[in-house]
Amino acid sequence: METSKWSRNTNIGTNTWCKSRVLTQGFEYQEAGFGRQKLPNVIGAMDGSHIPIHPPSENSARYVNQKNFHSINLLAVVDHQGRFTYIHAGEADYVHDARVFYRSSLYHEISSSAEQWVLGRTYVIADSAYLLRTYLIKAYPDYYTLTHRERRFNKTISSMRMVIEHAFRCLKGQ
Repeated sequence: METSKWSRNTNIGTNTWCKSRVLTQGFEYQEAGFGRQKLPNVIGAMDGSHIPIHPPSENSARYVNQKNFHSINLLAVVDHQGRFTYIHAGEADYVHDARVFYRSSLYHEISSSAEQWVLGRTYVIADSAYLLRTYLIKAYPDYYTLTHRERRFNKTISSMRMVIEHAFRCLKGQ
């Protein structure tokens, strides 16, 4: 298990759109952030994804995921422009996204000093794999029992999370 530290000028991906995305470290607090999506104070979107790899010669079976290809589970946070602000890579085997988060340095840093990482009343959005925290928001569960307002909130969260999905597609060169 290893956390990747990327320099500010590292390019990712292979196509020209991807090359313009620059990896940065830590959270980049921006008031505008995801504000135009009508959910204020969101500073990032978090998710995990299996990144295809060429397996190491030793223990290659450890890197076969549930879809039967070799990969590592990458946890990432992106800002409102799809720029990676945090990356945790190196989880072998099939490991649930939430478990990867709990094993990451980000979780340990936030747990020990949340005010340094998630300023004031700011939040990171995530999917249903993660537990609700004071700094982490996700959609309401049980869609069919929700009020109209809760469904609208879920739609907003879902549309805002598309930025992390797009960033992963870019990273994978898709």
